[in-house]
Order: sequence, then structure tokens, then C-alpha cells
Amino acid sequence: MGILPWRQSSVLKKAWRYYQQQNWLAAQQLAQQLLEKSPQPEAYYLLGLTAEQLQQPLHSRRAYEQAIALDAWYAPAHYRLAVVLHDCLKQPAAALPHYQRALEVKPDWVEAHSNLGNAYLDLGNVDAAIACYQKALSLNPDLPTTLYNLGLCLQSQGKLTEASACYEQSLYLEPGVAEVHNNLGSLYLELKNYDGAVAQFEAALAANPELLLAHYNLGYALHLQGNLRAARTRYDEVLLRDNKHQQALLQLGQLCLSEEDFTAAIGYYQRCLSLDPLNGAAHAGLATALLETADPQTALKHFQQAVHLTPTAVEAHLNYAFVLLSLGHFKGGWQEYEWRWQQPDGGLRQYPQPRWQGQSLHGKTLFVYSEQGLGDCIQFVRYLPLLVPHAQKIIFAAYPPLLRLCETIPGIEVVSSESPPPEFDYHTPLLSVPQCLGISKERFPKFSPYFELPPAPPQAIFSVAKPRLGLVWASRSKTRTTAKRSCPIEECLPLLGTLEVQWYSLQKERSPAEADILRQTGVIDCQPYMADFLDTARLIQQLDGVVSVDTAVAHLAAALGKPTWILLPFVADWRWFWHRCDSPWYPSAHLIRQPQRNDWSGAIAQLYPILFARYATVE
Repeated sequence: MGILPWRQSSVLKKAWRYYQQQNWLAAQQLAQQLLEKSPQPEAYYLLGLTAEQLQQPLHSRRAYEQAIALDAWYAPAHYRLAVVLHDCLKQPAAALPHYQRALEVKPDWVEAHSNLGNAYLDLGNVDAAIACYQKALSLNPDLPTTLYNLGLCLQSQGKLTEASACYEQSLYLEPGVAEVHNNLGSLYLELKNYDGAVAQFEAALAANPELLLAHYNLGYALHLQGNLRAARTRYDEVLLRDNKHQQALLQLGQLCLSEEDFTAAIGYYQRCLSLDPLNGAAHAGLATALLETADPQTALKHFQQAVHLTPTAVEAHLNYAFVLLSLGHFKGGWQEYEWRWQQPDGGLRQYPQPRWQGQSLHGKTLFVYSEQGLGDCIQFVRYLPLLVPHAQKIIFAAYPPLLRLCETIPGIEVVSSESPPPEFDYHTPLLSVPQCLGISKERFPKFSPYFELPPAPPQAIFSVAKPRLGLVWASRSKTRTTAKRSCPIEECLPLLGTLEVQWYSLQKERSPAEADILRQTGVIDCQPYMADFLDTARLIQQLDGVVSVDTAVAHLAAALGKPTWILLPFVADWRWFWHRCDSPWYPSAHLIRQPQRNDWSGAIAQLYPILFARYATVE
């Protein structure tokens, strides 16, 4: 490079003074004049800096490249060229070798380490980015932006504790940075610390009220917190600022679903689809809302779109399965129902033996195990006797409350679901059996009672001259449909005192207040006589009929062939289909549906004249 002549050195110093005075054009002109006489890396470097200030990234790139051509180890030109390539020209891959050369010359260059980390992060190489940020922080721990970027990397790797520490230290060094508060809030959401998340999003908005993402995230945190009114207000605020914000529209739709405002939910999902017809989540949400308004055919079309657009969305596949099954499209419904095993708590058992999927069972032992609820098991064990002639042995693992009841099914061996199974050749979950058998509307086996109960021992409580009816008013299962399937016992009072019948409570679990109502209305409480479902079945044997909401007892009574009136919510479970008052599963069942949502009084009003006509009234 040599020593510059005095006059050239003086001109370069003058150009630098112009640059420091922010007189970019004068600095640029002097640098160009100097280069015309004697090309030198320092002048090209200054020319590149002035071009950057004049927002001429291509000129600055060319100047830095010419500086490097004259001196391949001129670190400042490598560094600034990397910055221009990365930040201005969006070429992080091209920037990497220049950051690296700058660091070869100056290994302790903190900014170069940090910016090299940014380039790696933009390229998706998170591990390399972390190494760069950690090196920069080892040289200078007081770098709030670098700490923030390191937090982003660690959060993306699920290292939430370490990421949180980075965000918090960044805020300690530079308080009130909205983006850092926002990301710390997002981290708290992942930890399900909703109170902490709300506080961080509020801090982000205090620092920058225009940060739209923080408005949305605050709404989402309030939504998860259960503060639906405040969440709605925040989502509305997002839409005021951006009326095409799809996530806010989706969340408002979901919020309306949870509040059973299905008309409003439909409107939000339709707005979202008008912006993006290929939004799978919006199709799934719209289908759910339509289903709840008793429009299964239109819901089916949107579920089809949802599973096509989001083929790994487990809930969309399951809901699609339920609609198909409810409409009697069994082949597709059984197939989609296999998606239940993709749920976090799916419960598909793993054995070294192969899963049975319809293969020949000649000379083989098939192990079938319980799944889903007690009612599901009672309904679908009907298919096990059909398998008996085709296999050497059928073994069924029953839930303990169903163990003795299932032992009355002829031809099968019954074990507890809590015990290791005996030796077998194939295995299958119970509710996959219909698909393997090809059960459809056209191939629907004729019903016959499949529990062969021993004679019931006489019970003194049944020594009455009047007809005897059992009653179950509530489900005690732990599912999301439990509440809507349960009818307050107070709604049943019109039935309990005006019919010439003796009522028997088959409710296994009831509150003290419900027990008081039973005593006051003369209902005989059978709870002390029901240790398991075989005991319940023997009680039902001695009844003339059963009135029940959609519970395992309803399945049991109908499976025994007893007249059974099943009270159903407005949108019932798939197995009861749509608008039917009978059931192909159970010929003795009579379906009583709510005329409108949550209208148990309306359902009881339908049932009352049916029972009135069947049983004499009190004089």
C-alpha cells in the first residue's frame, strides 16, 4: 500500500472532515478526486461510507469491493460490505465471508460477531447464530440488542428459561423496548404464564402503542386467561387498525364459538375466508359453527376443505369424521376416525404383534382393548361375537366397571384393561373393529341383545304394583360434551309427580341437593345397589323402561332391549344421526331431542305426552 504523498494524505483528511460534518456530497467528491489520481483502499472505503449515507447501496458495494481488491485484508471494508450485502441488499449468505474475514483480522470485533450472528439467524442456522452472539457477549456483556437476538434463538429451540433471562437482561440494560416486552410475553404464553404474558404485552404497548402484534398478542393472552370480554375488546382494536387481520378474525370466531354465539362466529370466519379462501383454520371454524346450527351438509363441505388445506390438523380430521358418521357415510367416517390416535392423549397401544386391520383370523387369537368412554364400549362390544366364528379366540380387555358385564357376552374371553394381556396374534382398539368389518348403512348387522345376563335376584325395592321406570339426568364423564349432555334434575320434575309410575334413580353419582330432590319426589335411589355395570344391568332387568340423557346407562338399557327414552342436546353426538327419533343401533331406543339449544324443558315437554299416553295418570 505504501506511504501516501503529503498532498494526497491532506486531501483524504479533508474528505474525512467533510464526512464527520455530515457533508456527504463534499466528502464523496474529494474521495473521487483522490481516486482519479491514486487508487487506494482508504479512499474507496470512504467513498463506500458516503454512498451508504446517500442511500446508494450498489455504489457503496462497488466501492468496498474495489477497496478489498487493493487490499484483501482491509477489515473495515469487509465489515461494511457485509453490512450492505446483509441489511441493504438482503443477501445474508453473501455477507458471511466478509464478516468472517473482518474477524480474522480483528478477532475481538464485537459488532462483527453480533452481525455475523444476525446473518446466520436470517439463514436459519440458529446454532451458529447462538455461538456468534455468545462470543460477542463474552467480549461485552452489556449489549441489549444482542441479548434480545440470543433470546430469540434460544426461544426457538425451546430453551425458555435461558431465553427469558436474555430478554430480562436486555430490558434491564435498555428498558421500555416494545419488541423485547412483546417477545417475553410470547415466551410466557408458551409457559402458560398468562398473567405474566398480559403484563409484558401491556408494557410493550406502553412503550409503543402502535405495535399491532402486541395488541393481538394481548388479546390472545386475555383469551387464554379466560377474560373473554377484554380479549374481544383487544381483537376489535386490532381490526380497527387493520380490518384484514386474519388471526384476529379467527380468534373472534373462536371466542364466539365458546360463547355459543354461532351466528357471529360464522360471520367472522366468512370474513376471514373472503380475505383468504385457502385458510384451513377458517374453514374448520366455519364448519364447527355451521354444525352447531344444525347444518351438517354445509359443515361437511368446509371440513373437507379444512382437511385438504391443513392435512395434519388432527381436530379438523376428527370433526370431519364425526360429521361423516353422523350423516351415515361410514366408510369415510371410520377412516377419518383413525385420526384420534394422533391426539396428544390418543392412547393407541404398541405391541410387537401386528395390528389387526381385517386380515384372516383363522387359527389366530385377536386381542381387542377398550377405548374412549364406557358408553362407547357398551355400544361397540356388539361386534365381538361376530368375530368369534372366524378366530381361534377373541380376548377383550374391558374397563374394570364393565368387566363383569362383558363376561356375559358369549364366546369371548374377558380380561381387565389394567392387566397385561394373554398371548395373542393380532391386536386392535375396539372402535376400529367396525371399519375392519366394513360396517355401513348397507351392511348394518341386525340387532339382538348381546349381554346374556343371569336372572336378577329379587329386590324388595321393586315390589310395587305400578310400572317401574329408571332415570338418569346427568353425565359424569370428563369430556367437552359432558355439560351439554346433562339435564338439571329440576327439569325432570314434571315427569316425577304426575305419572302413575314408580321412578328409580340409576344415577351413580349425585349431589346432596339432588339426593334431597329424589327423597322429596318419592324416587327410589338405586345408588347403593350399583357397584358396577353388571349390577346396573340387573336393576334395569327389573324395570319397565329407562329415561336417560346420553350416558353409558342409556346405552346399557337399550343394549338390553329395554324401552329407552334418550334425551339428547340440540346437536347430539354423531351416533344418534340427525333428525331421527329412532336408532339403528338400538331398536328399543326412542330419541327425544332438544327443539333448540339448551332447551331441556322443550325436550321434557316432548317426552311427557309419550309417557302420559303409555302410563295412566294420577287421579
